[in-house]
Amino acid sequence: MFSFCRNGHNACLRVGVGTNSLAEPTDDNGWQSEEVRLTTVDLYCEANSITEVHLLKIDAEGHDFEVIAGASKMFDRHAIRVLQFEYNHRWIGSRNYLRDVFAFLNPKGYTIGKLTGAQVEFYPNWQWELESYVEGNYIACSHEDTSSFHPSTPDWISFPVLNGARY
Repeated sequence: MFSFCRNGHNACLRVGVGTNSLAEPTDDNGWQSEEVRLTTVDLYCEANSITEVHLLKIDAEGHDFEVIAGASKMFDRHAIRVLQFEYNHRWIGSRNYLRDVFAFLNPKGYTIGKLTGAQVEFYPNWQWELESYVEGNYIACSHEDTSSFHPSTPDWISFPVLNGARY
């Protein structure tokens, strides 16, 4: 059985060998479920007097955007310096898009890029070509911090230039 309360703080966790997920099982391999207590990054940081996070790494098996959205106040204050999250086919089951991350973080002053070996391919904004659900690790940081990550310019996708700035 699977239940997930977005307005509450409990969910059932699917427990299996190598995979634990809040997503509903797609097979009948005898999964066990366990009720777990949920919180948000904002509530956790407030309750534990955490005012700044240098690196927030998320691996939420497709529910990464929910974790990001749960850190809204921290992102508003730029209290999270660098965010790292995974993007892959598991996002389909949670009904999220990479576009959601751009729409949420770009207005807060964060730039998003994909880790590509020793560099980070930063994107000035979302383009539909990015929505591939192919396994990738992404980071978000302030525009000023992008130079710390050996930034590269993507040569496989173009971004429109408006008023002399890439958008």
